[in-house]
Amino acid sequence: ISPGVRLNNWLEVGASAAQAEKLAADFSNYGKQTVDLFAPGDDILSTIPKNKYKKLGGTSMAAPVVSGVAALALSQYPELDIQTLKQYLLNTVRTYPDLQIIKPGTKYEKVNFSGLSATGGIVDTYSLMKALNSDYSINSSSNSHCETKINDIYSGYTDDPRALENCIVKTNISSQQNNKYFIFLYLLALKRSSYL
Repeated sequence: ISPGVRLNNWLEVGASAAQAEKLAADFSNYGKQTVDLFAPGDDILSTIPKNKYKKLGGTSMAAPVVSGVAALALSQYPELDIQTLKQYLLNTVRTYPDLQIIKPGTKYEKVNFSGLSATGGIVDTYSLMKALNSDYSINSSSNSHCETKINDIYSGYTDDPRALENCIVKTNISSQQNNKYFIFLYLLALKRSSYL
């Protein structure tokens, strides 16, 4: 690989934070030509030596979030090639078109969040899985109840906040490698109003 050549399977990830005014973490990389998308990377509970946990920040916290979202997609749609998966990740980000934030590395300079990356958004698990479900059908009859519940919750249904725990993605899928069936349960414990 020659210096300066960007691999076509590479994603450059910026770190987002929970505060709207500082949606791009103050330490994050950014750039319309150099960063593809953002992912949560500030105040992330992570593992540290001696079986302990600590809140950390950095793009090294944000990149694994995108990797995890990609792994989730591949666990449900193993037929996806890397280029297709990359395009889905980029095309389903959550955007904030008019949100003015403090530019990373500055104290007061305001910029439009959408101008800080190529997509102008943050990785969005729900939108990604919904788009894939729309384009690739997987056992749709057994998944219809869960899909309805997901839409209810994201439309403001809050009577049972633990419903997400029981019913985000519950699907039998056939593995291309060994033709066995797996049950996948995934918890997306974020409210619609959160930054992801």
